[in-house]
Amino acid sequence: MATATLTTETKAYTNTTESGRTPVLLQPRRYARFAGLIVLVPLLPQHAPLKPLPAEVWRKILMLAMTADEKDGSDKQGADGSQSNTAFKGTVERGRAVHKWSKWDLSLVCKELRNIALPLLYTNCSIQSILSLSRFTALLYSADQKWDSIRRIPYSTPGRWVSSLSMTDLEVTTISETRTVDDLLSMLFPLLPFLTRLELSLSMQLSRRAMGSLGLRDGAQNLKCLRGVKYDPSTILSGEDPLTELVACCSGIEELEVVGIGVEDLEALNSFQFGKDDIHATSASLCLPQLHTLTILATPTSPLLMRLTNSSLPSLRTVVITPYGDIPAPQSIIPNFLAAHGQVIRTLVLHTPKSWPIIRYPPPRGLLCLMPKLSALSLENTGFAFDDPREGNGKTPHSLRSIWISRPTSGVREELLQMLPSVPRLKEVRVRDVRWAKPGLSARAREAGFQGEMLAWKRLLAQRNVGLFDADGVEDPFA
Repeated sequence: MATATLTTETKAYTNTTESGRTPVLLQPRRYARFAGLIVLVPLLPQHAPLKPLPAEVWRKILMLAMTADEKDGSDKQGADGSQSNTAFKGTVERGRAVHKWSKWDLSLVCKELRNIALPLLYTNCSIQSILSLSRFTALLYSADQKWDSIRRIPYSTPGRWVSSLSMTDLEVTTISETRTVDDLLSMLFPLLPFLTRLELSLSMQLSRRAMGSLGLRDGAQNLKCLRGVKYDPSTILSGEDPLTELVACCSGIEELEVVGIGVEDLEALNSFQFGKDDIHATSASLCLPQLHTLTILATPTSPLLMRLTNSSLPSLRTVVITPYGDIPAPQSIIPNFLAAHGQVIRTLVLHTPKSWPIIRYPPPRGLLCLMPKLSALSLENTGFAFDDPREGNGKTPHSLRSIWISRPTSGVREELLQMLPSVPRLKEVRVRDVRWAKPGLSARAREAGFQGEMLAWKRLLAQRNVGLFDADGVEDPFA
């Protein structure tokens, strides 16, 4: 019994159709004497091929994917391309290992995607161990040595891709580790010409050499944020202060954070090494027109603070500082600094770093008089012993609108009520460390402890049109 076969052929000599496709011909009886050809007609329309996306669109897509991965918190991979144990092991599902996705996997998809992803991956780098810092430095140094002068860009990759470097989780415990980290940073900083944000670890202190490599490198003016600088001005034996020279080189800095070693007692503070002649000797001003946030903690006086006091800071708006009462200069120049820049500061946070034993000094009594345009003030557990600002400003009311306190107490409450007539624009009082009780508690239970004190504060402040907010920004969950 004869059987028929169905074959498909595409004739090279056939004309293309109107859509540009070569027709497909069917030959049902291939070995017949007069075999016919049937044209295969598609039933569904063929979609036009998608246009390739430009590199800018792919860059935005990858940035969104990396941002979602960072918010998820599952990515623990270092900037040197090595993964931590938690990210490398992944998860185990039904007896088999499942790889946990990391943003660095984007560089393994294809060459085109790798060229787009690598600059984004190196933009924000986080160093969490000395080993990662060593590998990261070796990677950038090796790439810089291979970079030749024929290329159009004078700076090597991936060093020029790094714009943010964070070392807040880096722990340095021994002297040998301190020297190792200092050597690595002295080698690393010149390889980062476009670094705009640097966050250091408070467990280490930069040497004069490391600060010099950071301040004298190409692109030092690009640094916008410098945080976590631990500094002891008493260790400067001779020459200029290296931290002051570093800040002077970073003329475009916008946010600066310096943490000192503090003082143990008043006797140690009164025997501080700087004298009145040093204040006039360091009177040269710094050019920092874009500095808007300044944090100087546990530093009653230093060459940098003296230079900042004598400098014009037109953009300064937020200051976080450790108060030392009304101790005069040269032992403490905090009042001098506040008096010099009190006209431009809008937010002042008084904070003493935790130490043992911790000693909290009160703020200067003339704080409100020194800062007539202050709108937000955050205090410690030292009370509201301030001079009346109306005595210095005449009939002009003070612009203070928000006060932050740590915990509500009866003593602080009485001092606040006495201060309210001198700050008629006050609208809110916020408590940092206390939250309102949950609605499930009885009315009797809410009157005990800090909850009862907050209720008393709320009743008294409501009579003066001032709101009371807890740590979560809730005014009253029972209202």
